[in-house]
Amino acid sequence: WRPRTAELAVDTALLTVVVTGICLVLGIGLAFAAVRLVGGRPLLVGLLAAPLAMPSYVSGFAWTRLFPGFDGFWAAVLVMSSVCYPLVLLPVASALAGSGRSMEDVARTLGCGPFRTFAAVTLRRIAPTAVVGGLLVALYTLGDFGGPASVRFESFTVGIYNAYNGAFDRTLPAVYSLALIAAALILSTTVRLCGTDTARPVAAVETAPARHGAVARSTALAVMAAVMVVALAVPLAALVREIRQSQRLAGRSVADLASWMWPDLQSTLGYALAGGLAVTVVAIPIALFTARPRRRGAGAVEAISYLGYTLPGVTVGLAFVFVGIRLGRDYYLTPGLLILCYAALFLPLAAGPIRAALDGTADSLTDAARTLGAGQWGVLFRVRLPLVLPGIAAGALLAG
Repeated sequence: WRPRTAELAVDTALLTVVVTGICLVLGIGLAFAAVRLVGGRPLLVGLLAAPLAMPSYVSGFAWTRLFPGFDGFWAAVLVMSSVCYPLVLLPVASALAGSGRSMEDVARTLGCGPFRTFAAVTLRRIAPTAVVGGLLVALYTLGDFGGPASVRFESFTVGIYNAYNGAFDRTLPAVYSLALIAAALILSTTVRLCGTDTARPVAAVETAPARHGAVARSTALAVMAAVMVVALAVPLAALVREIRQSQRLAGRSVADLASWMWPDLQSTLGYALAGGLAVTVVAIPIALFTARPRRRGAGAVEAISYLGYTLPGVTVGLAFVFVGIRLGRDYYLTPGLLILCYAALFLPLAAGPIRAALDGTADSLTDAARTLGAGQWGVLFRVRLPLVLPGIAAGALLAG
């Protein structure tokens, strides 16, 4: 009940609300523009999602190096929003790519304009996926340390780090961590209780993008370019300038730099692929259990799966160190333990989009498969999972 705890809680909550709101607007808007207005080009969606691969502390460092005095609350909002909006973009883009536009065409035929059609039809259909993405953004903002710390904004995670370094007693950082766990439970439970099934799934196989005018496409491309400049071009420009000014790297050719970075890059890619695959394999049964129809205990399983994601990585890592030393010495300091740690940290990134994609699957398709004689496993592997492959791919990309 220290006043400092309340101060950190208010600052963290305010940052989380603002960043989540911005990311929802950016993620939904960019996904719609990329899939429906521009034509759903995979390269374009991949470029828009690229900032997710940049750690928040790297983005914050780049901005502070280019613009001295870049710090405080709004600096943290810009840094966190620029790296978090793909958490909404990818699931929503997969939902739009995997759904037909028949209901939108009917709305336009009945006289609805493009904005009314988007609000009344499209937005309702992607709402479950967007809410899952927003929840991921909120949890990421709650648990991230590097982004706020790099721009000198103190959140709960910065308080945890300072408490770990500044005192021998670990009670205070433990209390802060419990507060983050409570916040994660409240967020996930609230989303579950509010419900996101605002529109019933509709079976649709027509997925070709609608034709739009040159003005709409040009505007969409301009907005996407502006976002890419802020989220990717500016940090990359700052990093390139730092590399060119580095005395350690001065005079080295591009080939020398590539050979110098290759071992670390190879290791990173290997762990990313292994971790993404492991997390996705674990996430699929959790998503199947928590998807419609609602089962007893599904809410508790989903809430628990989000806990690791809201904690700082150092807290989860120390927990695995504790377990590894005491219960599995043979697995301590092994790649397997690291991948298990990844699974605890990034499970919601894969489970959320997959569950939202399953919720968006029309019941009529599975009912038709059962009527035609398919068993439970046949329906799962021949109907449900193939239908949600875009959601599985989005979850694997987010986790990797």
